[in-house]
Amino acid sequence: MPSSTKKIMNIKILILLFVLLSSCATAQNKNSNKTEGELKELVNRMVEAQFNTHDKTILEEIYSDDFMEIIASGTVNNREKAINSYDSSDKSLRDRIKTEASANEFSIRIYDDFAIVITQVNVSIISDQQPPRTSNVRVTVFCRKKKNQWKIYSTQFTRIVSQEERPPIPPPPPPPKKKP
Repeated sequence: MPSSTKKIMNIKILILLFVLLSSCATAQNKNSNKTEGELKELVNRMVEAQFNTHDKTILEEIYSDDFMEIIASGTVNNREKAINSYDSSDKSLRDRIKTEASANEFSIRIYDDFAIVITQVNVSIISDQQPPRTSNVRVTVFCRKKKNQWKIYSTQFTRIVSQEERPPIPPPPPPPKKKP
């Protein structure tokens, strides 16, 4: 086979490979976008159930059987304790304190059937005993897909401290005195 024919064949093969790889990447990107949407919806359902509606049944549905959470104080809660802490049955508390929350600033990492979602949750707290206040937390959510359904396996809440609340940075210590 002449060398010019070989070059043309090699170019055709390279073009074919490029087209195949491009179409695979496009398909993967569409799947990734779909999965990101599913994960955002899952986290938004969690935030809605925890803070806005206090809906225990939704939390039971989206939390895995071995779910664990670490709240902003550092306390670790198992599934039962976490779900019960958001229970809406304490009407007297619900009437005195209302919360409204929303998640934003999503950062999502997907690893096949495992995903890490990091988001900021802004919580407005309205109480009949105190002036309204807001609290912002960064939430890391660990998810896993089983039987074609995403579940939340663990969460960690970290309070975001405002600039005004941060303690001042102390000045550096003075340099050591030179010995004579």
